[in-house]
Amino acid sequence: MSEEHKERLMEELQGRNIKYYQMTKKLQSYDLQAIPIADIFSEALPYLYKVSPVQEDAVPSDEVEGKWKDYAPYLSKAVEVQRRDPYCSEVCYAAFSYYDSKPSNPVVYINYKYAPDGYMNRSFTINQIDELYNSLTDL
Repeated sequence: MSEEHKERLMEELQGRNIKYYQMTKKLQSYDLQAIPIADIFSEALPYLYKVSPVQEDAVPSDEVEGKWKDYAPYLSKAVEVQRRDPYCSEVCYAAFSYYDSKPSNPVVYINYKYAPDGYMNRSFTINQIDELYNSLTDL
């Protein structure tokens, strides 16, 4: 593959955190070896990157009571994670799931708009929220 073709391919796939390799044949063998190639677009913004809006009053953290009170900040963190999902167009509501949660491991669900007329729910455990929130680089 020519260098120009490789560069065009990397440009089309930029922002997806792909590792590239040049496959070459080992001497006197039918085996192949993978030689890493540096991504010339490694500093590009993530593919389909955007931060979606949040509806007013979507995070009712002041209304959280009882056993979930200590976990109230996780509602905002889960919203920040979800609004960076490439298919989320607006975050509508965040709350604790009383059906899926356990006292020691609450589950946060997010209701979000993903198409002009479509809505979805996504659930996060506290550990998932911590992991995903800590991986955000644009806060």
